[in-house]
Amino acid sequence: MSIKGLLKDETKKISYQFLFSIGTTATNLFSLVILARNLNAPAYGLYVYILSLVGLTSVIASFGMPTLLIREIARFYSNKLNSEVKKIIIAAFIMLTIGTVLVGCAFFVLMDGSFSIIKIKASSGLILISIFLLFVVQINNLLISVQNGISESLRSAKVVLISSLLFLLSIFVILIINIKLDTSIVLIILMVTTILSIVIQSIQLRSIINLKSSANVFEMPWKFWLSEAFPLLGAGLAFSINSQIDMVLLGIIKGSDYTAIYQVGVKMASVLVIGLGSLAVVYQPLLSKAYFSGNTDDLKIKCKSISRIAFVLALSISIILIPMRSLILQITFGTSYIEAGQVMVILVVARLFNASVGAVGPFLSMTQKSKVLFIGLMIESVVNVFLNLMLIPDYGYVGAAFSTGISMVIVNIALAVYINKKYGIGMFII
Repeated sequence: MSIKGLLKDETKKISYQFLFSIGTTATNLFSLVILARNLNAPAYGLYVYILSLVGLTSVIASFGMPTLLIREIARFYSNKLNSEVKKIIIAAFIMLTIGTVLVGCAFFVLMDGSFSIIKIKASSGLILISIFLLFVVQINNLLISVQNGISESLRSAKVVLISSLLFLLSIFVILIINIKLDTSIVLIILMVTTILSIVIQSIQLRSIINLKSSANVFEMPWKFWLSEAFPLLGAGLAFSINSQIDMVLLGIIKGSDYTAIYQVGVKMASVLVIGLGSLAVVYQPLLSKAYFSGNTDDLKIKCKSISRIAFVLALSISIILIPMRSLILQITFGTSYIEAGQVMVILVVARLFNASVGAVGPFLSMTQKSKVLFIGLMIESVVNVFLNLMLIPDYGYVGAAFSTGISMVIVNIALAVYINKKYGIGMFII
């Protein structure tokens, strides 16, 4: 099938996915604007620090199961093997429950003030709220992975958008009834809206998948799943380090005022990944099916399509964001956050380079090449952490942005070159 034919068949789904992603991103940005304007800088910085910590540790707690879920469910569901689908869902739930308990203990170490080097401190109550939030986020991500695996990503995208809108609406209600907003209240609201997302997605899945078939926990292929999940865990952990460690280290070394400004720049730059993220969600199960069916030509067409569409979308957005960064930041977040423009420019340029090589991560994950992805991301993590530790003390959030951006670009281009040389599949736009 030609690229034109492929796009004709899947344009509608990708378009809806893109629109839902835009809606969710816009809603989240608006929520952050409201929070930044109504919380003081330390409280807002503490909030984004906790979210980064939850994002970083959630990958460890999940043992790499969400990505494995997408791949395996796409394989089993297409063959109507509902018993196998049920087994791996149960296995993922058991693993993330155990992982959350273990990882939750680390929250107390990182946030209770045990180490004087850590600039950000939190109360025991706030730490407990963070641990509960970690657990519900894990369950929500599991259900999203299941929906993506059965090619129902639009359903989960709708729920994510609804959840984001409910969060924003709740913040407005709190402000209207004149209750003082603080970090704890915001985290509780986020937890409640995430639980609602879990309920809705559970109802959706019950109407799609027949999970009445029996599944004996002791007869599950644990050894196989764990052997497949751990490389994905390593890749997921490395990816999470690369996306969250800058914020965590900035909070530890410089404090919540710096994380507040940095997070604004990161969120503005993240607008560029809407296109690539939407494409990756839609194409992940399709890449898995093409790979397991041995259709190499179809795999090549899909990879090239992702790269070209993602780059055009990212370039269009960057042309607006970079020249108008100060005006956009002043209108949205206020004059206190104009300095975030430096962070935004660095990360926008880096993400534009990444868009030009397409979704190398989803390709490697969906084609049983997670070990290659793991090695690449671990190299990126080492470079990222090293540069952050070297640059943050002297250059603050600008150093964090440069560290994250340069490590991201180097490794993504290296992986794209490797895929082309090793497997003959071009990831670049040309």
